Parts: sequence; C-alpha cells; structure tokens
Amino acid sequence: MNPTTSPSRGASGWGKLLDTERYRCLTGAVLRSRRLPWVAAVLAAVLTLPSLGVGWIVDDHWHRLALTGGHDSFGPGVLKSGSLMELFSFMDGDPARNHELMDLGVLPWWSDDELRGAFCRPVTVLTHWLDYRLWPDRAVFMHAQSVLWYAALVGLVGVFYRRTCDAAWVAGLAALLFAMDDGHGTPVGFLANRNALVAGVLGVSALILHDVWRRGGRRIAGILAPVLLAACLFAKESGVSTGGYLLAYAMFLDRGCARERVWSLLPYVGVIVAWRWVWAALGYGISAGVEFYIDPLAEPFRYLCSALQRAPLLLMGQLGLSADIYLPVQTSFPVALPWVVAGSALFVLVVGAVAAPIVWHDRVARFFVSGAVLSLAPACAAFPSDRLLVFVGIGASGVVAVLFGALGDRSRWPSGRVRRVVTLALCAFLAVRLVVVSPAALAVRSAHPMGPRTFMEQFHVHTPMDELVAEQSVVIVTAPIVMFAAQLPAIRATQGLPVPKHTRCISPSGAMVTLRRADDRTVVVRPDDGYLAWIGDQLFRGPTRPLSAGDRVELTDVIITILLLTADGRPAEVAFRFTVPLEDPSLRWLRWDDPTRTFVAFSPPPVGASVRLHGGGI
Repeated sequence: MNPTTSPSRGASGWGKLLDTERYRCLTGAVLRSRRLPWVAAVLAAVLTLPSLGVGWIVDDHWHRLALTGGHDSFGPGVLKSGSLMELFSFMDGDPARNHELMDLGVLPWWSDDELRGAFCRPVTVLTHWLDYRLWPDRAVFMHAQSVLWYAALVGLVGVFYRRTCDAAWVAGLAALLFAMDDGHGTPVGFLANRNALVAGVLGVSALILHDVWRRGGRRIAGILAPVLLAACLFAKESGVSTGGYLLAYAMFLDRGCARERVWSLLPYVGVIVAWRWVWAALGYGISAGVEFYIDPLAEPFRYLCSALQRAPLLLMGQLGLSADIYLPVQTSFPVALPWVVAGSALFVLVVGAVAAPIVWHDRVARFFVSGAVLSLAPACAAFPSDRLLVFVGIGASGVVAVLFGALGDRSRWPSGRVRRVVTLALCAFLAVRLVVVSPAALAVRSAHPMGPRTFMEQFHVHTPMDELVAEQSVVIVTAPIVMFAAQLPAIRATQGLPVPKHTRCISPSGAMVTLRRADDRTVVVRPDDGYLAWIGDQLFRGPTRPLSAGDRVELTDVIITILLLTADGRPAEVAFRFTVPLEDPSLRWLRWDDPTRTFVAFSPPPVGASVRLHGGGI
C-alpha cells in the first residue's frame, strides 16, 4: 500500500473521517454502474407511488370538466374547451368572457375585466387528452402516467450526468439526489402540474442530443435537439431553462473554439425567439401587476425587484428549507418575510463560499452551478414554490455530488481548520437533508401535493344541496379561500350533481367581516382589513388597475357597488343589491363555520341589523 495515501493513526480527525479509501468504499460499486440511471428511475417511481391515491385537486377539476364535456352545464363559450390549446388558458383577457366567468362565479366579483392568465402547453395537453380518452373516471391511472413521466425524467437526467461528470460515481450520486428530491412531489402528485415533468423530459433529452452532437459530431442529433427544445417550450413555459444549461454547456463543457460555441447556440436562440413570438401572437400571457406571476419581458423592472426576493427563497428550497414557506409567511406573518429572505440569502452565501474553491477548479461544477443559476430566471417569474425547481435541481444535484466527491480527494480539502469545520458541517447538513429526509418527504409530498388532503378539502364547498340548486344562486358569505369555494360548480358538474345557476363569493378570503342588512334586497360587507388584502385574492386584480369608490359591477342577479376605500386604495366597504329580496328561494346562503370547518346554511339578518362573521383565516 502506498504510504502517502494509506490511513494513518496520526491523521487528523478530519482525515480519519474523510480518508480517501474509506470514502470510496462508502460510495460502492453501485454508483459507478451503467445501470444506475435506471435504478434511480425505479427508485423515483417507488417513492412517488403514494401519489396514485391523490385524485383530482384544484385545477384538475377544471381540466376534468373541459375534457369530459361537462362544461355544457355552464353554457356555451364560458369554458373555452373547444380547442385543446385552451386547456391552460384560464383567463384570456377578453372582457366579455371574463364577465361571463364573473357572472357564473368562477371568477370573484373584483376581477379585472382584462384579466389574463393564459399558457400555451399543447404538448402537455395531449397527455391529459390521452388520460380522458382511455380512463376518464380513473384518476389512479392518470397519476400512474405522471409517475412514469417522473421516472423517465430521472433516468434521462442520470444519463446526462454520466455524459458530463468526470467520475462515474459522482454521476450516480447526482442521479440519486435528483431522484429523491422532495420538491418534485408536487409535479408528480398534482395532475395539472405534470407539465413540469413533461418539459423536463423534453428539455433533458435536448441537452443529451446537444452533447452527442458537440462531442461526437452527429449532425442528426444537432437537428433533433432544437426540435425537442421547441416541444419542451410548448409543454411548459419554464422549459426555457433548457437554454440556460445550453449556454452553460457552451461556456464550460464544449471543446470547440469560441466561434463554434456561439454558432452552436444559434439554432436554440432561434427556437426560443420564434416560440415567444408565437406565444404572444396567439394571445397568451399574464396580466400586468397581478401577484403570483410576472412576465419578465412585459414588466422587466418589477420582475427584477421580485427576483431579488424570490431567488434566495428558491435556492433555499432546493438545498435547505422548503420554498413553500413563502405563501404562509406572506399570508400570516408578512413582517417576517424580509427576515426569511435575508436568512435564505445568508444560507446561499455560506453554501457558495464553501463550494467556491471546488467550483473554481472544476469545469463540470462550474457548468452545474451556471446552469442552475440561469434556470432560476424563469422560476422567479412565479411566486416561490418547490414545484418550480425541476430544472434548477438538475444543476443543484450535480454540484452537491461534485462537492461530496471533492471530500474524497485530499488535494481538494479546504485549507484552515475553520473552513474545514464549516465545510464538514455543511456537507453533514446536506447529507441529512438530501439523503435522509428528502426521500421520506418526497413520498409524503407526492401523496399530499398541495398539503394534507383533509386540510385542503375543507376549503371546498361540500354542503349537500337538492335539485333546486340548479335554479338558485349560491351566495357564499365567507370563505377561507375564495378561489377554492368558487370551484363549487366545477366539482358538482364532474360528480354529475346539479350545478348552481350562479355562485357568489361576497367576502374576501379568510376575512373577519361585518355584514349589515341595508334594506330588504341589500347587504353591505365590511372586511376588517378590506378586500384584496391576501396575496391569493390579488391574483385576480393587480394594484396597477385599482377599483374606485362608486365603481359598479353588474351581474345577472346582483349589482355590486364599492362604497368606501381603504387608505391604500382597496375596497373597504361594498354593497350587494340583489334583484330579489334576500329571503327569496332563488338565493341559497352559505357561510364558513370555523368550529366545524365546513360551510353551513346562513340566514341574512333583519333590515338594519348587523352580524360579525369569521372567514376561517388562512
């Protein structure tokens, strides 16, 4: 045995723990196996099998309604399901159609007439069309398709790692880390979020073919790669992250001269530019000023300001705590959000400081870091959530595996006792977080992609209703989450139950409100914090298009008038004047009952009287 590399009794504690030979033994032959990508794929499928029992949730109800023809319950044209291209076009910016959706109750009354939230994802839509042609009433098979997409994604990512990593066992470890990433639980378990998996499969396939072309000179691969990129972009808009990895590849992995590298990217630039032009020309896009989503090209300054907040949270979600903490913190403890962002940024800086020496001297690590950072740009266009990290995870899992690999090489150990201790502590944290906690969390999160099922289901209206509801307007006085309560007609239609003629959510989400009976046909609602206080309600109207005192919204059975505004210009008091007395049988009143966590019947108070009602909080 070579005395310069053999274990020594006099070695430091660091050396005893991270001795090269011992470290290599721990990796095992399995990580170097050519079958490892497919082993990781099987592992990914097994860990996400709990998703088979999820069923339909949130947007799935609308997709199910559109793809099974149940939209006929709402009248022609209300749900634009005539074309598969429109499945992810929830609001298309057409004032007439938006007014129809408000009149039905699918959109809340405060929605912007020109509200737009339309995405062009025909490739993903085809996968849903297949589901509803083969097994329209069997959600378990639909979820099985999503599991297969995830397994395929993991297998292809594993192949890509083997082509790019210098050490086979590092590639194997990276594949396992990616397969066990619990942030992938939502895209697997939430059918409407399958688009992230489909785009991932197509994007990684494009990367593999690009590598085949640039390393082996196979022109057919160079032709097919841009085609796959185009398909990726029409599966989900975040597929543009593939371009980030292509750019990083040209900078750090491509062996050609500078001119060849630039020329190699031009086909992909052309595809992305053409896709964006078609996307905008067909009317797809996001309304300016709404929360949750930002179009970087339409609102560059707002996007950059938001990215400064969102990027640290997303990176923290990839390597540390879940980025899904953003929404509950923003909702319940908004004053704490800057501290959460600052803590996330500090964590990212520590990880960067530890990884910097390794990244600086390792071209593969530089590729992974650059690809992950560049792929953050599309993710920052939406509110922080782990479900946005599929593309970021490709680079992040790769660089963590390279970091672990560096610990097995004495020549790459950090100098200085403090740096060594910090590096060891960080690697121990990452090992526990990504290898121990993450697999179990992936299984749980794939079974509960939007949170605990019983917790989320309580926000939907499951109150029994007789046949008369088909001729009634259901007035929901208070609700924890308005957008969930407004799914009442879609859920009943897909279950074959009578659908309300209209659904009216008259209070904002989760608000404590004072409801006053002004006359026999009018109620005045005054939320303690006003309307549009919660970020979820702001999805339907941004601050750039505020409502004013005196504004009226005229719907079939009610005229809504804004009486007062808050100090910051939001509706503070709103009158709802119905076309019939409030006790008329054409109106069915419901309210949220906080003790039972259900919706119960409600009787409007006498004329001149007021009542305080709890909206459930969020």
